[in-house]
Amino acid sequence: MKKIQILGLALVAVFAFSAVAATAAFAAHEFLLKGLEIKESQLKIANVLSETGPELLLLEDMKGGIFGEGVDLLCSGFNLGEFLEKNDFEVVSIWPLTGSSDPGTGAVKVKCETMSGICGEPEAVAVHLPWLVEVILNAEELFRGLLLGTGAGNPGWNVICNKAVEDECSAEETTVGLSSEGNNLNAVFDATTAPGNCTRGGAKEGLVEGLILFSSEAAEALAVS
Repeated sequence: MKKIQILGLALVAVFAFSAVAATAAFAAHEFLLKGLEIKESQLKIANVLSETGPELLLLEDMKGGIFGEGVDLLCSGFNLGEFLEKNDFEVVSIWPLTGSSDPGTGAVKVKCETMSGICGEPEAVAVHLPWLVEVILNAEELFRGLLLGTGAGNPGWNVICNKAVEDECSAEETTVGLSSEGNNLNAVFDATTAPGNCTRGGAKEGLVEGLILFSSEAAEALAVS
């Protein structure tokens, strides 16, 4: 079985994924494996695993606190997915670092640490899995990864404080910058990633920025074209 592993995920993100509209300026492109387009025979067997790195996962709702203040959480976990098409990668599972190495599909609550604001016993769980990541080229001719829902709802996160207070942030679409670095593929949440919507903070109060590093465990180069 050909496996692809995402190692050293250093993702600084905020409370949920944010919205960026896909317009006619975007053109479809594809993921590459060893410099070649992914073949039909490689799609279902090319599993991808990722984990948060030393900087962990920072989630924030800018007005999600009980007094309207920002809430920032540091979280960590694994992500599992597979290629459906040469231009479509599907995230199917997100689960804690202490969980099973084969969680199946869906999301499990991950533990977090409150960095600012008030949130006791913080946990986060991904909502509306599976998610699709499609390669596009924007108007500036820079590669982006377009994150989309697959029918269950918009991609995002639900944060739980004190086992009771919840705040869900999600967006119809979001993008990350994609660039090759050696055998690795970087996915960067940046200033082009627009704010998303949260149930507590309101519209455009979820932001996202940071880096995800995709690296093949078989030392096979990952890239986009």
